[in-house]
Amino acid sequence: MEKFTVTIGGFEQVEKKAIKVGNGAGVLVPKRWLGRRVQCVLLEEPEGEEE
Repeated sequence: MEKFTVTIGGFEQVEKKAIKVGNGAGVLVPKRWLGRRVQCVLLEEPEGEEE
């Protein structure tokens, strides 16, 4: 997996660790963000994944 750079404009920013949610993962964001468009970007290379 190659690292890339993204530039986005926004109004607030949080950096959190993804947690287990059912059979997947999720990131908890402030309640005031409910119903809003958000983006998540993986900041670390995944472990154990081969190209």
